[in-house]
Amino acid sequence: MKELYDQTKERLKTIEDYLKPNVKIHTIWEYTFMKYKQEASGCKCDPKYCKPDCENDKECKTKIQYIIDNAAYNLDIDKVKHNSGLRFIAKICLNNLWGHFAHARLKLYELLDILQERVLYIDTDSCIYNDDGSEACKKVENMMGSKLGDLTDEIVSKHNANHIKQFISAGPKDYSMKLDTEKLVSCCKGFRLNAEVEEKITLDKK
Repeated sequence: MKELYDQTKERLKTIEDYLKPNVKIHTIWEYTFMKYKQEASGCKCDPKYCKPDCENDKECKTKIQYIIDNAAYNLDIDKVKHNSGLRFIAKICLNNLWGHFAHARLKLYELLDILQERVLYIDTDSCIYNDDGSEACKKVENMMGSKLGDLTDEIVSKHNANHIKQFISAGPKDYSMKLDTEKLVSCCKGFRLNAEVEEKITLDKK
């Protein structure tokens, strides 16, 4: 695996050197659509900086300023407002290049190499792991952020919870988990999770 990793990194360097004259195109693409995505993400965010219902709260302005100070995408503070439609379009445009080819696999391998046996589940763009407070987990926590390529804690941002209490998986895109808010989250490839199916495919029945 290490040899394959080194070979892939070498090939990636060769590609980057070859594409250097065209780097301006990549920069325009990244800064334009990442700016739109950051602004449209709004401020319903990490409770570390902001409360879920603080649209006009002082803490919300603190979070917006944090994003602006750390994003380097010249965000317009008046446009930092949640817009799911614009965010979806910006994310699709970003995904046209970011995370494609060997680069996505390298990022995933980097994460696996750090976490080792703590990993419970992986997919092409996600990882669920046991946070035991070790240096490895702290290193992964430092990799989280709002910039392109940073990791996102979806338990916080997507489900408004802090951690997973129970987790079970039978393979890729087939898992169920109970969060600390008692909310149940399930995914089962090939099944549309409507109300009827969710009664039959649960954490207890997996």
